[in-house]
Amino acid sequence: MKYKDLWQSSKVLLIPSEEIDQKVTGYIIGNLLKHKEVSTFDELYNNPFSNYKHLADQYGKEFVNDLIYQVININENSEGEVDLNVSEAEASKPSAEAG
Repeated sequence: MKYKDLWQSSKVLLIPSEEIDQKVTGYIIGNLLKHKEVSTFDELYNNPFSNYKHLADQYGKEFVNDLIYQVININENSEGEVDLNVSEAEASKPSAEAG
């Protein structure tokens, strides 16, 4: 089975700021909680399909939990798209670090 057949498509997104980067990170590491695959941070910590344990050990659980809490209630449409409160103009700006 080809990768594209399994995952259907890929998308590259520009992350224009540290604030948006933290929201994306919180969304990714909190995804199993959001979709009720786990029900506690302890379950998330011990889940082999999450990098929460690695980040919590590296940066501390309080910091990582705060990242998740920033986005755990984000509205998501049926296509899995979330509103990160970024305007179209801001999202299309080249990053200063991209050089």
